[in-house]
Amino acid sequence: MSPLRELLERLKRTARLPSPPGAALKILDLARQEDVSLAEVADTLASDPALSVRLLKYANSPLVGASRSVTSVREAVILLGMRSVRMMALSFSLVSVEDERACPGFDFAQFWSYSLAHAVAARRLAKQNKKVAPEEAFAAGLLATIGKLAFALAAPAEYGPVLTTGGGTLGDTTRLEREAFGADYRALGGALLKDWGIPSRLSAAVEFQSDPTSPGLASEVRPLAATVHEARAYADAVRSAEPDEKPEGAGRGDAPARQRGASDAGRPALMEDMRREYQGLADILELRCVAVVDIDRIQAEAGEALSELSLAAQLRSDAVERENRGLQEKAWTDGLTGIANRGAFDQRIEEVWRESTRTGRPIGLALLDIDFFKKFNDCHGHLTGDAVLKAVAQCIPQCLREVDFVARYGGEEFAVILPNADRLVAAGICVAIRRSIEKRRVLFDDKTHRVTVSIGAVILAEPTPSYSTQMLIEAADQQLYRSKEKGRNCCSMRQLPRTPALAAVLAGE
Repeated sequence: MSPLRELLERLKRTARLPSPPGAALKILDLARQEDVSLAEVADTLASDPALSVRLLKYANSPLVGASRSVTSVREAVILLGMRSVRMMALSFSLVSVEDERACPGFDFAQFWSYSLAHAVAARRLAKQNKKVAPEEAFAAGLLATIGKLAFALAAPAEYGPVLTTGGGTLGDTTRLEREAFGADYRALGGALLKDWGIPSRLSAAVEFQSDPTSPGLASEVRPLAATVHEARAYADAVRSAEPDEKPEGAGRGDAPARQRGASDAGRPALMEDMRREYQGLADILELRCVAVVDIDRIQAEAGEALSELSLAAQLRSDAVERENRGLQEKAWTDGLTGIANRGAFDQRIEEVWRESTRTGRPIGLALLDIDFFKKFNDCHGHLTGDAVLKAVAQCIPQCLREVDFVARYGGEEFAVILPNADRLVAAGICVAIRRSIEKRRVLFDDKTHRVTVSIGAVILAEPTPSYSTQMLIEAADQQLYRSKEKGRNCCSMRQLPRTPALAAVLAGE
């Protein structure tokens, strides 16, 4: 086994490596099949609500320029085409704002902001040079630094010092990575993409992005790797707060510019197009745009405006505010899993219930119970049980929409509030959660444990005052009991009628 493969296997054993959700991988698999139907692709996308929402937002954005409103995933697939859907599904599914497992010095907002700018620049350059499919260039640009994310998540203790010495999340850390791990983020990124089953062109372009003319790179992949390499010069300029900022090296006879044959006169329009697309996609992905700031300029403009006294007072005020905020968050957070606790759930479900009854929008609730949880504690010890609880708590949020709310309900039970969710959306979320947990392997004390959950969910399409949150919880609990009766590791769902009386009749009570 090669040293790079050994490194990847070591990091995989931590069960912390980033990975796209099952729906995105399924889309990639379907795209390789000659006889796949658009309906099958649309159904697969619909199984991932968060991905579906992002794709619909993209299809309806000015970036696509559709002549009419796109209201369904199937319409979006038809409009965008299979190639675009394949790459955008992969890209959109990976972007996340935060992950508490990363080392403290890793800045998620900065990382994804840069990755998106890199992707946008790569796509625009691909459209200009017409040697590479723009969607493929976008995905390669977005994944170009995925190896940094892998190091930060799977080896936080070792990677923290690398970031500190190398200048932070976007610093030049390649030499330090090779010293610490035997491989840099580009090599790890390429290996990780291969392991996901990503098209080999993408993994090779990521691995050889710094040397697109390498003899080890297939000739047909070199234009893609060169586009990713060239786009790096534009990424910071795309994120810059200065509208007239030029790419690094632009106007100084830089090699990328000579290869493009691009003139100085044409660059402002290209940069404006890149910035416009970057901002549009950042809105769709709900990313906070982190601009590149000239610290020297800010310091010069600030001068001596702030006295030491006022600065000290501000620091004291900020410290008090942080302490108060920390105490409040602690009161509503489960100490073991890091997600919301029962108290936060009780408050949130009442808020969502009031809003649903006021607007008439549907509300859903799902209860999850870890199957045979007692055996983890009895047979392997309570620390193993704790590891299982943490793993489940990490899986659930990845399957939810932004409006959804997850909490540890008690013991081995979790609750998910689904505002404005119809039966189809709720079913997709529940299935995604169950599959995500089923695929997860919990490594603890040199043993790998398989975990499954039973899920019970209810949907109230027309909330009325005749119901209550307690009735909703009891109805979801009944569905959870049904899932256990059916053999566990499954989902049971019921859509409640308008009145509790009718619900009791239909239930045979």
